[in-house]
Amino acid sequence: MTQFEQEFTKIKPSLLQLLAALTNLVNSIGEHKTEIIVNTKNVNTPAQVEQENKMYTEAELSKALGISAFTVRRWRLGYSLPVIKVGGRFFYKMDSVNEWLKANEKSGHESDEPQEIGVIRRIRV
Repeated sequence: MTQFEQEFTKIKPSLLQLLAALTNLVNSIGEHKTEIIVNTKNVNTPAQVEQENKMYTEAELSKALGISAFTVRRWRLGYSLPVIKVGGRFFYKMDSVNEWLKANEKSGHESDEPQEIGVIRRIRV
């Protein structure tokens, strides 16, 4: 038996243990791979954080939400949409708006009380 074979015979059990440990580690990573990928998708990127903290004007918010500026104004006046007033201008934070939308979300079959659309008045002639 050569000197190399003698040395290898001495360390062979340690190498086999190391190989078994590495195999277990690789298998463990494989099992948790999906969980790791899903968890990293839930992390906000700097661009998302910046978008949430950005102050939007009424026109910018309506464009971002895909609704009319009139709807944004109506939500602000009649439904307590969170707003920051600076001078005579109104600004909206996207994270506050998203929280408000979630809090006021309704399923399609729910409806508010009927609202008065107009007032009919008698006119004397």
